[in-house]
Amino acid sequence: MLDVYTALDVALRSQYLTTFTLPAAPIWGQMTAELRSAFVVALASGGRKTALAAMWSIRELRHGKPYWGDGRDTFHVRLKLGMLYLAHLKGNFGADELLSHAFHTADSYVWDKPQQRDFLDRRREVNRVGPDAGNLAALFAPYLDAATQCVEEWGLA
Repeated sequence: MLDVYTALDVALRSQYLTTFTLPAAPIWGQMTAELRSAFVVALASGGRKTALAAMWSIRELRHGKPYWGDGRDTFHVRLKLGMLYLAHLKGNFGADELLSHAFHTADSYVWDKPQQRDFLDRRREVNRVGPDAGNLAALFAPYLDAATQCVEEWGLA
């Protein structure tokens, strides 16, 4: 289930939102005052990782530990891959970095191993021939619906 915590987690980990752009995003207004305050303190003192740890602590205190069920790995990896591609389209990083992040994201979850290789193979192709040779849109197309829906639903743009 996608809640404000998950939306923020994926948006920040994928670099779709940065610690500097978060307060200007519409989701900021959907956050509780407590969560905004924790983000302000964490961002001022320690950056993204500190902010994410503070956010999940608040989530656990207020709502208990999240229950992810069996679908967490697949859902989160697909959402993060889509958000990584959207971050790339925003110009937050280039094709090489996108494909590196995508590989590590896929590798960090229980995921289809041949698909992980697709990201590495495409990265080699991009480095050898150039970004246009990578056909990134086709590679990331299966992940865009969930990411686009998340951006619209939670006001991440």
